Amino acid sequence: MRDKGEEFAIDKHPAVYVSHYGSLAYSLWLNQQTIAERARLGLGVFRLPTEAEWEGAARGPEGTFEWGTSTGELSHELAHYDAEATAPVGSKPGILYGAATLSGIPEELKPYLDEKLFDMAGNVWEWTADWYGAYEMVRNGKVLEYPTGPVLGQWRVLRGGSLYSVDPGVLRAAFRNLDLPDYRGNDFGFRLAVSPGTP
Repeated sequence: MRDKGEEFAIDKHPAVYVSHYGSLAYSLWLNQQTIAERARLGLGVFRLPTEAEWEGAARGPEGTFEWGTSTGELSHELAHYDAEATAPVGSKPGILYGAATLSGIPEELKPYLDEKLFDMAGNVWEWTADWYGAYEMVRNGKVLEYPTGPVLGQWRVLRGGSLYSVDPGVLRAAFRNLDLPDYRGNDFGFRLAVSPGTP
């Protein structure tokens, strides 16, 4: 595929056909490969984000109009959906949110991270750490900042929509999808979070 131009280079596209179990295996492998570097930088472990963490990152600090438009409307200029193939990561100018601030990240890592998130809407569904269940926002009368899902379940939660999403409403930060953890769809991928602290 490399002979068709840079935009078709496989290493520029999101990983697909990844099950929930596969994403966990990758995070374990990555943690083993990077233990010395993470210790030097004071970072914890790589892991899947909870669905609340994923949604918070997708919404950004303002919490509204996650597409960055004044009306909150989504267009093909801002996200990759209703398409036939994945797009290179960050290829849509509107996908560069700059929404999530990376507090607690060591200064030497920030140039690499650029404090921006790409493709939070569309391209591939992203596995989260949570089992599917009621999305509990309040417990014992207190609003939960980052609620977690049930301890056990049958289905795992995916967020973000994909290239096959026809309805742009599916790409909203609040939209939830679910599937069996061993399913590997051609529009299923993942993104990792990193915990603060020691490895």
